[in-house]
Amino acid sequence: MKAINLISVFLLVIKISMSFSQQGLSGSLYFLERKNKPIKKAEIIVKNLQDSITERSFSNNDGTFYVTTNKKSINYILIFHPVLDTVIIYERNKIPFIFRDSILFYELSIFDYTITKRGSAIIYEDIETFLNFKNSNILDLAGKKMEIIPYLRKIKKHGVRALFLEKNNLTTLPKKIFTIKGLSYLDLSENPLDDKSKILIEKFLSKKDDVIIIY
Repeated sequence: MKAINLISVFLLVIKISMSFSQQGLSGSLYFLERKNKPIKKAEIIVKNLQDSITERSFSNNDGTFYVTTNKKSINYILIFHPVLDTVIIYERNKIPFIFRDSILFYELSIFDYTITKRGSAIIYEDIETFLNFKNSNILDLAGKKMEIIPYLRKIKKHGVRALFLEKNNLTTLPKKIFTIKGLSYLDLSENPLDDKSKILIEKFLSKKDDVIIIY
């Protein structure tokens, strides 16, 4: 019973809404636990019936994406994101699209609670709570009017996979943020970052091709 309650309260899902056009598909990606804040820069991969990749596209900063591949030739549509890993959102004859008021709609469970460790599937909005769980790895500090990143030394020691810092008042980034263990996604959008910080980001990205930073 306790496990069922945890699933009902903390289950992380993506809502993917799509609509057909004559030329292709468009859609939006959201973390429901982040109160419909969009997933940014997720890669959309389309495979045809021969299992060849026919198109790669990225969602933009509003979480929307557009694919021009002929829908009749699509065998798989996959999402790749550092937070989500790789998720199949459509597989011909196995995962059908669902029509609701002409909008294609599908929900996915990202975490398998039979193997997920306690705390690892939760998006934390409080730093101290985040630090109290050994397996916590997603920290959402968006919109908190922060001018500095509090507890950064402790966050670095703890490790974090995805760090959401958008819509704050950050101007200067400490170099320490780029040495956080396991960091693969960092959202710094809508912060008044200075030029020095932007140069630091570019230098870091030139050496790390497996990390997404939005700014």
